[in-house]
Amino acid sequence: MATAQLGRRNSAAAIFARVWEGGALTAPVARHVLKLGFSPDDKSRMRELAERNREGTLTDAEREELDDFVKVGDLLAILQSKARKLLKRTPSRRPAPGRPRSSPHPCRDRRDVRILPPSGSPSPRSV
Repeated sequence: MATAQLGRRNSAAAIFARVWEGGALTAPVARHVLKLGFSPDDKSRMRELAERNREGTLTDAEREELDDFVKVGDLLAILQSKARKLLKRTPSRRPAPGRPRSSPHPCRDRRDVRILPPSGSPSPRSV
């Protein structure tokens, strides 16, 4: 069970993981989730806070801010893991490389087919 791997059964991460176990994650949503991430400004701020934490110079507010970044990062990692897992077992609907997407052949719809008359005849007739 996924929650056993997350530590405390009712930690924020464990609760969040259970929310997504009910099939709420679809392939299109999973592909979108894999594109999510922290902005460059947030990454810079996290590095700054982590460095100050190593030096032991964080204020209480900064420690709380760093903790919030860690929690959000953990939740995002869990969701992205679930997205990768779902996409791995979901058959792709994309064509194989080098093969065109399947679409109806333009001549399959007979309403668009015109039979041309032999040369010199009055006009084409529709089928």
